[in-house]
Amino acid sequence: MKFTHELIPFEELTATSTSSGRLYETPRGSYPSITTILGKQPDKQKGLQKWRDRIGHEKADRIANTAARRGTNIHEHLESYLMTEKLPLNEMPTTMAMFSQMKQVIDKNLEIINASEAPMYSDTLRVAGRCDLIGIWKGERAIIDFKTSSREKQRKYITDYFLQCTAYSMMFEERTQLPCKNIVVIIGCDETPMAQVFEAKRDDYVDDVKRIINDYHA
Repeated sequence: MKFTHELIPFEELTATSTSSGRLYETPRGSYPSITTILGKQPDKQKGLQKWRDRIGHEKADRIANTAARRGTNIHEHLESYLMTEKLPLNEMPTTMAMFSQMKQVIDKNLEIINASEAPMYSDTLRVAGRCDLIGIWKGERAIIDFKTSSREKQRKYITDYFLQCTAYSMMFEERTQLPCKNIVVIIGCDETPMAQVFEAKRDDYVDDVKRIINDYHA
């Protein structure tokens, strides 16, 4: 698949991992990442702690580390494929299967690439982050996010994914003055033969994003 690249430039940001989460250095100062802010929600932290207590902290660490490594591998493969059209070689069968199912969805629906792994920030929201992909999806510009999972997801349980993408959309519009109202979340899943694709409208989540970010800064 040959993609059309109409790239929008973004200035690179330095990111630092701290005890309180990831910080990005912007021209206006240090801003927390949107993933850090979403992870600090009280209900989110309580739920995570209950899960860790239920299965045991050692097992929870193993699961989290495995998921992180898998997610990193898939993201790197997809970025390389999107920007160079090169396919990964000599990877584990499970990794290749997940990459292939996500690739099929991307090949079918993505028309133009505007940015991959784009560093962005908002002075209005005082937040930053790195967006997986921005491009023309089914004829309209969208924020596109890649996720991986060992189990099939239900839409009602992935609200944070939509909130994350909404924040990226708001950062993108502030930095470029270009509209971007659509959200696409692609989940590579061990339990399904094809990647799961969830689409949403950014404006449905703007108020919640503003509230969560304001609560964090407060």
